[in-house]
Amino acid sequence: MIPIPRPFRGRKPAHSTPSEDRPSVEEVLAGAAWPHLVWRYGTKGPLSERLAAEYVRLADGEEYARRQHLPGQAAWIIGEQQRGEERKYSVCTLPPDTPLSRWVEVTFLRWACELTHRELKDEVGLDHFEGRSWPGLHHHAVLCMVALTFLQWLRLTQPDDLRGDTVPAIRAEVAGASPLLLPCRRGHTCTA
Repeated sequence: MIPIPRPFRGRKPAHSTPSEDRPSVEEVLAGAAWPHLVWRYGTKGPLSERLAAEYVRLADGEEYARRQHLPGQAAWIIGEQQRGEERKYSVCTLPPDTPLSRWVEVTFLRWACELTHRELKDEVGLDHFEGRSWPGLHHHAVLCMVALTFLQWLRLTQPDDLRGDTVPAIRAEVAGASPLLLPCRRGHTCTA
């Protein structure tokens, strides 16, 4: 940051001026090493990518006169180079002394969240809610999560010879099951 000069004529600037222009993510990671790392072993072998990271200060601070942002929070910029030259970038706010293995683990944990969200929308209808209230959306989301958990439980507990590879096979099995009988407060049973 260039400090505001003491003897200043006219209106005094409100903010200091950054001493350098903000570089793009590609420019930040251009000089970084891109080692080939195996981040997990899957069912078809090792999952690996070329990864690079740099610890920088993000330009997400207060906005000043030229519609640019002042330096803000420090974070890791992580680049993933997949097949070919396709690159994806992400931001991770772990401390600067974090080992390489830890930020690789954190970076790839998001895939489980994305996969779960996609299954919630595709399989159990999370995106079919048409209500207008927050409690209604919350109720719908919780029921969708319970339904997906039940479907996962069915997938994992069925023998291999009876297990269908698709959710419609599980849905057909559940539809043919007898209704669940629950005891009521009054002593008789109700179907759920």
